[in-house]
Amino acid sequence: MKIIFILSISILLTACAAPRSTTNELELGMSKQEVKAIMGEPDSSAAVKGQGDCYYYSMWRDFWNRRPGDYSDRYYICFQNRKAISYGRVGD
Repeated sequence: MKIIFILSISILLTACAAPRSTTNELELGMSKQEVKAIMGEPDSSAAVKGQGDCYYYSMWRDFWNRRPGDYSDRYYICFQNRKAISYGRVGD
């Protein structure tokens, strides 16, 4: 029973976040479709004053940067005229 529970949680967490290394494939000027092809569907999106439309993603930290209970970071990518103009970690 424990194994089933652990596997279920692992599958759910894997579906919620991608590895941070995925952001290495992003480039300014990409379309929303190109970003979705790399990153998948965003966790959320918002219109941010002065920055355009932004997608938000939860990204897994690598093993050495994890802390108990804190395994992922939030990343954003913002678009104007349907092209990526900025991206990075939320709060940086």
